[in-house]
Formats: sequence, structure tokens, C-alpha cells
Amino acid sequence: STALALTIDTAAPSTPSISTTTALTNDSTPDIAGTAEAGSTVTLFSGDTSLGTATADANGDFSITSSQLADNSYTLTVKATDAAGNPSSASTALALTIDTTAPSTPSISTTTDLTN
Repeated sequence: STALALTIDTAAPSTPSISTTTALTNDSTPDIAGTAEAGSTVTLFSGDTSLGTATADANGDFSITSSQLADNSYTLTVKATDAAGNPSSASTALALTIDTTAPSTPSISTTTDLTN
């Protein structure tokens, strides 16, 4: 019979990292970028909730557009899963605040009458 080459991969990919540094945005679907093992599937999380996925390119770069987020503060992490299905540890967290509410309209008040 013909020999079958088989590779058993039980090693988790290295922990991915988030390169996005924005802490405050008015974009309710922010793009979160970073690096992970090339070819791995990267998932963006807020707590245990998945917000989106992307595949890291040949250089390990990824960018994930988050699902719609309400105005609030979030702690975001990413995890990578390699082709064998091995998950990485979570990245260092990114603290991000979404604020899409415009400020109140300013008003001008004077205490004296203006005359010429």
C-alpha cells in the first residue's frame, strides 16, 4: 500500500496581539487590527461574545470589523485558532469606549445688553 504522511499538531498558536490603540471612537463598528500566526483564524471577543473573525494573512496581519456595538465601554481581546483547530490564549485586552452621541448644542448667554 501507499504510505500516508500524517502530521499531528497539538501545539497552540502563539498568542495574537492587537495593534489598534484607539481608546475612544464614535464608530459603532470599529476595525481592530493586529498580528497572529499566519493563516490562523482570528476571533474578536468582548468577554465571551464573538464580535467577528478574520484570517491572518501570510505576514500574520489581520483586521476585523466588529459587529454593531452600542455606546458603552468594552474590553476586547482576540484569540487565534490554527488549521488543526488548536486555540491560542487570549491577547492582551484593548479598552475601547464607543460614544456615538453628539454633544448638546451650546448656548450663549450674556448678562449685559450690548450697545453701540
